[in-house]
Amino acid sequence: MKKRIIRIGIVVIFIIIISVSVIYINTFPLAKPIKLPLANEVNVVEIDKDNLLVKYTNNEEITEILNILSGAKPTRIMTVHDRPMVRDYYTLNLNTMSEDWVYRIFIYNKNSMWYIEQPYIGVYELKKGLVDFLSYIEPLK
Repeated sequence: MKKRIIRIGIVVIFIIIISVSVIYINTFPLAKPIKLPLANEVNVVEIDKDNLLVKYTNNEEITEILNILSGAKPTRIMTVHDRPMVRDYYTLNLNTMSEDWVYRIFIYNKNSMWYIEQPYIGVYELKKGLVDFLSYIEPLK
Protein backbone atom coordinates (compact mmCIF):
# COMPACT_ATOMS: atom_id res chain seq x y z
CA MET A 1 0.00 0.00 0.00
CA LYS A 2 2.80 2.45 0.89
CA LYS A 3 4.63 1.68 -2.34
CA ARG A 4 1.49 2.39 -4.34
CA ILE A 5 0.98 5.77 -2.63
CA ILE A 6 4.62 6.67 -3.25
CA ARG A 7 4.29 5.72 -6.95
CA ILE A 8 1.11 7.77 -7.32
CA GLY A 9 2.81 10.72 -5.59
CA ILE A 10 5.80 10.50 -7.95
CA VAL A 11 3.50 10.35 -11.00
CA VAL A 12 1.50 13.37 -9.77
CA ILE A 13 4.67 15.40 -9.14
CA PHE A 14 6.00 14.43 -12.58
CA ILE A 15 2.72 15.51 -14.25
CA ILE A 16 2.77 18.82 -12.36
CA ILE A 17 6.37 19.52 -13.44
CA ILE A 18 5.56 18.77 -17.09
CA SER A 19 2.40 20.90 -16.96
CA VAL A 20 4.23 23.89 -15.47
CA SER A 21 6.98 23.53 -18.09
CA VAL A 22 4.46 23.47 -20.96
CA ILE A 23 2.63 26.51 -19.59
CA TYR A 24 5.91 28.43 -19.15
CA ILE A 25 7.15 27.61 -22.66
CA ASN A 26 3.83 28.65 -24.22
CA THR A 27 3.48 31.81 -22.14
CA PHE A 28 7.08 32.99 -22.66
CA PRO A 29 8.19 31.72 -26.07
CA LEU A 30 11.71 32.20 -27.39
CA ALA A 31 12.24 35.26 -29.56
CA LYS A 32 11.72 34.92 -33.28
CA PRO A 33 14.93 34.52 -35.30
CA ILE A 34 16.84 37.79 -35.56
CA LYS A 35 16.15 39.68 -38.80
CA LEU A 36 19.31 40.87 -40.49
CA PRO A 37 20.18 41.78 -44.06
CA LEU A 38 22.88 39.98 -45.99
CA ALA A 39 26.36 41.48 -45.68
CA ASN A 40 26.45 42.46 -49.36
CA GLU A 41 23.19 44.42 -48.96
CA VAL A 42 24.56 46.68 -46.18
CA ASN A 43 26.57 49.74 -47.14
CA VAL A 44 26.83 51.47 -43.73
CA VAL A 45 26.56 50.40 -40.09
CA GLU A 46 25.86 53.36 -37.82
CA ILE A 47 26.13 53.28 -34.04
CA ASP A 48 24.53 56.16 -32.19
CA LYS A 49 24.64 57.05 -28.50
CA ASP A 50 23.56 60.47 -27.25
CA ASN A 51 23.98 62.03 -30.71
CA LEU A 52 27.52 60.68 -31.07
CA LEU A 53 27.65 58.73 -34.30
CA VAL A 54 30.22 56.22 -35.53
CA LYS A 55 29.95 54.80 -39.04
CA TYR A 56 31.47 51.59 -40.36
CA THR A 57 31.68 51.30 -44.15
CA ASN A 58 34.44 48.72 -44.54
CA ASN A 59 32.98 45.46 -45.93
CA GLU A 60 35.08 43.31 -43.59
CA GLU A 61 33.89 45.23 -40.52
CA ILE A 62 30.27 45.07 -41.70
CA THR A 63 30.55 41.32 -42.27
CA GLU A 64 32.10 40.78 -38.84
CA ILE A 65 29.40 42.86 -37.13
CA LEU A 66 26.64 40.92 -38.92
CA ASN A 67 28.27 37.59 -38.03
CA ILE A 68 28.39 38.56 -34.36
CA LEU A 69 24.79 39.80 -34.42
CA SER A 70 23.56 36.64 -36.13
CA GLY A 71 25.17 34.56 -33.37
CA ALA A 72 23.05 36.20 -30.67
CA LYS A 73 21.05 33.78 -28.55
CA PRO A 74 17.24 34.24 -28.42
CA THR A 75 15.74 34.93 -24.99
CA ARG A 76 12.25 34.73 -23.54
CA ILE A 77 12.21 38.48 -22.78
CA MET A 78 9.23 40.15 -24.46
CA THR A 79 9.68 43.30 -26.55
CA VAL A 80 6.54 45.38 -26.85
CA HIS A 81 7.96 48.90 -27.20
CA ASP A 82 9.63 50.92 -29.95
CA ARG A 83 12.74 51.39 -27.81
CA PRO A 84 14.28 49.42 -24.94
CA MET A 85 12.96 50.08 -21.45
CA VAL A 86 16.45 50.75 -20.08
CA ARG A 87 18.09 54.11 -19.53
CA ASP A 88 21.30 53.69 -21.54
CA TYR A 89 21.35 52.00 -24.90
CA TYR A 90 23.01 52.22 -28.27
CA THR A 91 21.18 52.37 -31.56
CA LEU A 92 22.71 50.32 -34.35
CA ASN A 93 21.36 51.07 -37.83
CA LEU A 94 22.12 48.78 -40.74
CA ASN A 95 21.57 50.87 -43.86
CA THR A 96 20.95 48.80 -46.96
CA MET A 97 22.00 49.54 -50.53
CA SER A 98 18.44 50.17 -51.62
CA GLU A 99 18.14 53.03 -49.07
CA ASP A 100 14.48 52.14 -48.53
CA TRP A 101 15.04 49.90 -45.54
CA VAL A 102 17.00 50.45 -42.33
CA TYR A 103 17.37 47.63 -39.84
CA ARG A 104 17.33 49.22 -36.38
CA ILE A 105 18.76 47.31 -33.46
CA PHE A 106 19.30 48.44 -29.88
CA ILE A 107 22.22 47.25 -27.77
CA TYR A 108 22.25 47.59 -23.99
CA ASN A 109 23.74 46.19 -20.81
CA LYS A 110 21.38 44.95 -18.12
CA ASN A 111 22.44 42.96 -15.05
CA SER A 112 25.96 42.52 -16.47
CA MET A 113 24.58 40.92 -19.64
CA TRP A 114 24.61 42.47 -23.11
CA TYR A 115 21.39 42.34 -25.11
CA ILE A 116 20.27 43.11 -28.64
CA GLU A 117 16.67 44.22 -29.03
CA GLN A 118 14.71 44.38 -32.25
CA PRO A 119 11.40 46.05 -31.42
CA TYR A 120 8.41 43.68 -31.67
CA ILE A 121 10.65 40.86 -32.93
CA GLY A 122 12.76 39.77 -29.99
CA VAL A 123 15.47 40.29 -27.40
CA TYR A 124 18.71 38.36 -27.83
CA GLU A 125 21.64 37.72 -25.53
CA LEU A 126 24.78 39.09 -27.12
CA LYS A 127 28.11 37.42 -26.87
CA LYS A 128 30.87 39.77 -25.84
CA GLY A 129 32.36 39.69 -29.36
CA LEU A 130 30.53 42.79 -30.55
CA VAL A 131 31.43 44.69 -27.39
CA ASP A 132 35.10 43.86 -27.96
CA PHE A 133 34.89 44.68 -31.65
CA LEU A 134 33.22 48.05 -31.17
CA SER A 135 35.32 49.95 -28.67
CA TYR A 136 32.74 52.75 -28.89
CA ILE A 137 30.41 50.67 -26.71
CA GLU A 138 32.86 50.37 -23.80
CA PRO A 139 31.72 53.51 -21.86
CA LEU A 140 28.28 51.97 -21.25
CA LYS A 141 29.60 49.21 -18.95
